[in-house]
Amino acid sequence: MTQRTYIPAAGAAAIILLAALLVLLAQPARAQDGEPLLPGVPAQGELISALGDQWDLYGCAGDVVTVTLASSDFTPYLAVFTDTVEAPIVEAVAEDGEPAEVAVEVDATGVYAVIAAGDRRSARGVYTITAQTAGLLPDATESGTAALAYGATITGVVQTSAGERLLFHGCAGDAVTIAASSEEFTPFIELFDPAAAETVAESEATSDAEAIIAGATLSTTGTYELFVAGQRRSDRGPFTLTLSRATTDTLASPTPTRAPSCVILANPLNLRAGPGTNFSPPIGALRLNSEVVPLARNQDASWIEVETSPAGLRGWVSAGAQFVRCTVEPASLPLGELPPTPTPRPTPTPTATPTPTVPPVVVIPNLEPTPTLPPLVVLPGGGPGGGGWNGAIVTGFGIGNISGGEAVFRDRVFFRAEISRTPNNRKIDRVDFVITDENGDEVYRRTERVYGYCAFGGGEPACNVLEIGRDARWPDTDNRIRNGDYNVEARIFLEGDGDPSARWNTPFTIDNPALDGNATAPGQQDLVVRIVQTAPNSDADIAYGALVFQVEAYDPGRGNRDGDGIRNVDLRIFDANGSRVYARTENNAAYCAFAGGEPDCNLYVFGDNGNAWPSGEEIQFGQRYTLRGTANAEDGRSRTVEMTVTLER
Repeated sequence: MTQRTYIPAAGAAAIILLAALLVLLAQPARAQDGEPLLPGVPAQGELISALGDQWDLYGCAGDVVTVTLASSDFTPYLAVFTDTVEAPIVEAVAEDGEPAEVAVEVDATGVYAVIAAGDRRSARGVYTITAQTAGLLPDATESGTAALAYGATITGVVQTSAGERLLFHGCAGDAVTIAASSEEFTPFIELFDPAAAETVAESEATSDAEAIIAGATLSTTGTYELFVAGQRRSDRGPFTLTLSRATTDTLASPTPTRAPSCVILANPLNLRAGPGTNFSPPIGALRLNSEVVPLARNQDASWIEVETSPAGLRGWVSAGAQFVRCTVEPASLPLGELPPTPTPRPTPTPTATPTPTVPPVVVIPNLEPTPTLPPLVVLPGGGPGGGGWNGAIVTGFGIGNISGGEAVFRDRVFFRAEISRTPNNRKIDRVDFVITDENGDEVYRRTERVYGYCAFGGGEPACNVLEIGRDARWPDTDNRIRNGDYNVEARIFLEGDGDPSARWNTPFTIDNPALDGNATAPGQQDLVVRIVQTAPNSDADIAYGALVFQVEAYDPGRGNRDGDGIRNVDLRIFDANGSRVYARTENNAAYCAFAGGEPDCNLYVFGDNGNAWPSGEEIQFGQRYTLRGTANAEDGRSRTVEMTVTLER
């Protein structure tokens, strides 16, 4: 470390006091571990000993660091030590009520001890210490951002699907390990280099509650970003994160040999049963940028046999440079076992009355098994979230539109889980698809074991398409398809796992004017639906001590009394993060969230229920909750109203 010393002129007495102080400080400063001093983040302390307080500053070779110590209770003194020098390499004492300040240039990467003390042994009181590295963490004090140092363990709360952003100062060559845990969700960590605008590493889930990035090497010195979120877009809750540098022993592990692989360059690339286009029709279609394992070649290496990962589907693809890019030369692969060349189909002889032979078709309600070959469209939010996964929830080109970050479907819909890689290339057992409506209620479920993993069946490679029209229902259910917001979740089970190994989610919207539920015939009056009570005898947007939540609903075509023409009302309550905390479907007017009615609804008194919802989840006082009521009419129409209220004790 190159020394820059700032010590004002002082009398002999001050020099003697300073020398005595150095004798006291020098040895303890190196013998004990101090609190981490985060660049750009002011830290508060209280001086209670003549020895002062030690703070540990991690610096990278070439850093220029300015450390400032300020106090209104005593005259500040600063000193910086290393493990190899008995005396401080830089020091400063304040004068005339000003802070003490030292500026150092770091020669060698490492941890430096910073001593915060007073200019005399009797000095006591509170102080503020700040370390600022030139060009480092310029936005560490922004809202929603926190800075941390190596060795730090912090807690935070994931409040949005984007997760929480953290910053740290890393040195070129550092091998960092980041571990996160949560009791509420499976964490996902992304290590990002903003200077290079690229992801350095993503975490691997070690359990349902833990994830880790182990030994990721930083290529440059500077500010790095950590994003902590959940594997699913809907994940919310507290987490704990630890940042550390890997030791030399940790890094001394053999580098694994990477197996040969090929990347698909066409969109799509047909997968065939043999080496040639005469092997028709294709047995599958490979997605652009998906990865396959090369196994063998034909005689002239113009075609290669590959295996998809993790599905394990084998077939042949053209080895042309415009189709695949491999880490090995196709000619170096072993000669494969070539299937017999298919016999060309004879040209049929025309007859006067040809009768077409139709192959048997399995008819699924509301489904038309229309081939939906790629190109595929990746849906927002349906990604894997790292952890060794690669893939997405996709739909077909032209099937839907992407609007406001969500897919909107009008006349037809289909989904598939496009899985091109799993952790350690483990085999997939099955994919469970679950579709829920805007109230969080399940409307459709299917288990799929056929490669292609299609939400409505099919695959290899065509998925069945669900046609949306008047009186349409979700397959194999009596649940009517209505206009509104939905969520599709793909729960992926790997072989041997009892719980889902991954959960991918994407929101979507159905908007078809022909659907019952939102369509009002000409001359027909809209349903009347309104929230008439939130608190006792009040419809205010704040409720003290108790909640009511009552909805009035009727069909003017059937009458003007509460309940006329109404089959039932769905009553839902959501917290500030959009998570549902309570639900009830009421079949009788008045429509009360907590039962009762005719004439009075039951009160939900917070204190009588332990200040928690019926599910046991704690009520967050002072937070906004959304009350949502959906009236379902006897003629199939529906209408939703909602409002937000603040709950107070």
